Amino acid sequence: MKHSTKRAALLAGLGLAPVGAALAAGMTTHAHIADLGRQALPEGALKTLLTQHRPSLLAGAIHPDGGYGSGAIFPEDGEMAERAHWEDFNDAFIAHLQNIGCSGEVQQLLVSRQPLGLIDLNGLSDRCGKLIAFAFGNAAHGITDETWDSLFEPVVRERDLSPESAAAANAKRRAGPSCRGLFGTPADEPALRRALEAEDEAALAATLPIGPVPGIEYAMDVVAIVEQNLWLDAPLLVFPPVEELVAVHAINRPELGISAAQVRRGFLVSKAGVTGERLIAAVEAPRMRLAMPWAAANYYMTSGGMVDSARAVARLYEHLWAKLLDAPLPILVIAVHPENGERNVPVRRDAAQARIRAFTGQSAPEAKVEKPGIICLFDDQGRLVPGQSRSGIYDPNWGHVIDFTADTDLLPDHRYTVVVTDRLVDQLGLTPPSAYSWSFRTAAE
Repeated sequence: MKHSTKRAALLAGLGLAPVGAALAAGMTTHAHIADLGRQALPEGALKTLLTQHRPSLLAGAIHPDGGYGSGAIFPEDGEMAERAHWEDFNDAFIAHLQNIGCSGEVQQLLVSRQPLGLIDLNGLSDRCGKLIAFAFGNAAHGITDETWDSLFEPVVRERDLSPESAAAANAKRRAGPSCRGLFGTPADEPALRRALEAEDEAALAATLPIGPVPGIEYAMDVVAIVEQNLWLDAPLLVFPPVEELVAVHAINRPELGISAAQVRRGFLVSKAGVTGERLIAAVEAPRMRLAMPWAAANYYMTSGGMVDSARAVARLYEHLWAKLLDAPLPILVIAVHPENGERNVPVRRDAAQARIRAFTGQSAPEAKVEKPGIICLFDDQGRLVPGQSRSGIYDPNWGHVIDFTADTDLLPDHRYTVVVTDRLVDQLGLTPPSAYSWSFRTAAE
């Protein structure tokens, strides 16, 4: 059988048409960025562990979005998915790992570590190894929603999407992370319910409700699958027992009463989504390149793209590792935009590429971030530029973004310096060891 005929048969069996694969909404992108973050880590115990349990890391990276799909039938699943994105859930996962003894296992291994900081993973239980990797992948998803969504996607909307499409996409963004707004009202609610209750992944892929606007993440997913050769990642995914996630949710938000059935549904949607994308990626990737040419050419290396987001993810892994070992690091800036030394930054303050943002390894509460003097902008004469600071782009208390918006447009061909001061206080009450500063130059006009 020819590949095209076989693919068509598979798609027909799943009930998928080209636009139907939009159900996954960036899950592949998230998994690949989490994996690139692993590769960016220095050699040592953490990298060894995440490499050994890479299938669990990848599964964790797609996990938070699953509940948005089942939320079309079970609305409570949407709130489960939302909470799984942010730092409070990460902290609850670390607490769970400590409660079941995984932190102690790792600490014991590190005491007798090998030269170069490597560890013998034979001394780490399979349960702990897989759960730690899954937890780190899950955390990578959240911070990628902040870097990718706040830096890469706004430029795509400016350069690739029509005003009507951009308006619709922006309206969805206000509802929360991009995947939340992608799943619409199911055409066949009974069929979707039956697929979820029967845990039938093929039927689920055929009946998941898809919103009317193709997502940027979906477009980049299918392009990345083809260009980065990610075909085999989906079959490798290893999810933990649902009871582990129920325990984490109970630590984080006990009032929600997250059940095993909810977690199981989220897992099913996640797996069905990434499988469905791979069945159609070869057909869809060329269409997405035509629909979003700038995005398809720049998703890997541009600001907020895969490599840039992965650098922030690697730094976040180091913060989580320190928390797991019960020695949390102080809040530190782990990524910035514009980049230090960047030139030709647009002067118009509402331009997508002119956003001034610092990303931190630990979240800080909104009340602390939005105080005057936390993030400051200075012109080339050292004068303070008036503006407003804002916490996060989604959850203001548990995100990792400090945003600064000047009150007026910037001056052309000027060097500006941004300072995140040591007055910043994170959720743990820790302050940075020193101020953090970087500079950029605006475009000449």
